[in-house]
Amino acid sequence: MRTRDAILQGRLRPARTFPLLFLPAVVACSTAPPRQTGLQQSFGTDVSSQELRLRATEYAAVFAQVVELSADSILGLAQQREVARNALVWKSYAVPAIYRSTTLPDPLAAWLDSRVLTLQMLEYFETGAGRDQFGELQAIAVEAARRLTEEFRREPNKAAMSVYLSAEGSRSGNP
Repeated sequence: MRTRDAILQGRLRPARTFPLLFLPAVVACSTAPPRQTGLQQSFGTDVSSQELRLRATEYAAVFAQVVELSADSILGLAQQREVARNALVWKSYAVPAIYRSTTLPDPLAAWLDSRVLTLQMLEYFETGAGRDQFGELQAIAVEAARRLTEEFRREPNKAAMSVYLSAEGSRSGNP
């Protein structure tokens, strides 16, 4: 009689109400996340969001390591104060930039942004305003940027590669 009175008075026992409150939350969260984002679908890529995120994250670690080692090499060999300063600036800006780009909400955007950063760095050191930044040690920075460009050219993502190739074409003056 006591339970019946408690129910009639609007008081339920916690042991009985918890499953009733928890069940809708479980049902609402039971759907799996989408395999691909809208951006990935619009590009027609066949790689899942999770795999793309993993690739972007792995690339960020490689990028950071190559930039840090190259900048440290320049620092160790530099005889001019300005060259050493430029190496420190390169390292202190490029490494956070790659991690920022690879943590964009959309995995394909993160993957593409990391590639664009690499292409910009290569162009900057080869023909841009940074082509004389490291004096006689410029080849170290250019080689690092080329190595990173080759690193992502090996990845088999057709949709992202088509975006990359069109960027390469516009960079070299070919439509």
